[in-house]
Amino acid sequence: SSSNLTEVQLSVISGREYLIQALALYKDSSTGAMVFYYGDILSRPINDNESVRINLNDIGSGSGKEIKIAGRYFNADGSTPTDIVAVTFKPPNGQPTMEIMQDIILAGWFNVFAVDGVTFDYYLLKAQKSMFSVDDPFNSSSTEFGNASHRVRVYMPDYYRSSGEFEPSSEMIYGFYGSYVEANSNDFVSCYDNAVSSVNLLNAYQSDLSTPIQYDATISSGTTKMYPMGGGDGSGSTCLSSAKPNILNLYYLYFNTSLRSLAGFAGPYAFMYSNGQYKVADTSSQTVNGPNTDINLTFLYLDGIYSAGIRTSLFVSDSETIQKFRPDGSEYVKCHALYLASQLTPLIIRRYDTSTETASGGTIPFSVVTSNLANLDGALCPYIEDVNGERSYLPAGSKLWGFQ
Repeated sequence: SSSNLTEVQLSVISGREYLIQALALYKDSSTGAMVFYYGDILSRPINDNESVRINLNDIGSGSGKEIKIAGRYFNADGSTPTDIVAVTFKPPNGQPTMEIMQDIILAGWFNVFAVDGVTFDYYLLKAQKSMFSVDDPFNSSSTEFGNASHRVRVYMPDYYRSSGEFEPSSEMIYGFYGSYVEANSNDFVSCYDNAVSSVNLLNAYQSDLSTPIQYDATISSGTTKMYPMGGGDGSGSTCLSSAKPNILNLYYLYFNTSLRSLAGFAGPYAFMYSNGQYKVADTSSQTVNGPNTDINLTFLYLDGIYSAGIRTSLFVSDSETIQKFRPDGSEYVKCHALYLASQLTPLIIRRYDTSTETASGGTIPFSVVTSNLANLDGALCPYIEDVNGERSYLPAGSKLWGFQ
């Protein structure tokens, strides 16, 4: 009906024929289920302003629920890629593949989403190859994403954030991926402590907004608690073995409002414990008590990040300025744009580089230059430097929520 029409404006050269494709996503506010619609049309505009109408058809075949896929991907030769991941969709009528969005993979570490009932392909742009395709992510028996010792699947029931925002039930798959992993699966394990029972999660509540959702590793089914499936027992000899070169550990304490955080990392940074929560950087050992205070910020790298040539800067400014480089609630800060802006306005956006940096992480000394600490934010930004010393900041910066 006319009430469901959506207008999108495109600027094109008249007289040429164009294939216009549209992929629309609608999310049910009560169940969280997502429905995908696709349509396309051939058009040859002649006038300065023309309208074309695209009829959309439902293309989903599953529940429409979202699932997170996170961990580390290995190439066939055992190396780990640093690349841009293009999430693509192949229309069912044979028309050209559409790029839906881009994400990033750093030394093999990634965190993406999939939707039940819609097939997405995850394509490495620099390597020009597919990582994998996902068409049935909730199939716990699948070869690439099913339960295994080197992958743990986590179920999360319906819950509410403290703000009252509803989040539908979902799952996350956390572990190791790729043909190299499948061929050498005994060398990889994704672990959790199976003795943890009925502990409260942070920032996840039942409908009364006061009763916490609980994590329970002693169960393997149900609809009211978070629980793991697959993986290895964190207290067993397999997970504790020093002979395992690749071990991931799942901690329920990593959870902070969303399943994505349960992976325990953001971009190239591993979570570290500070002031009762896990986050990507820490200044808790110092007191920030006013302007011109010198403090040190510390962070941890994931395995392989430093050897991949990735380094880190800290950008500090007021909250409003930093937020401009994290548009529409994006997971990551747009670091290269922030870097260029700091070159033009160094007194508004201050850049600080590491004083020490190793394979495990680094320390960044910086000065607090305002008395309004509540309005001071930062962004931890990874970059790669070429042989001429030119920096290319990666679109995987982590926003730091104040320094108090």
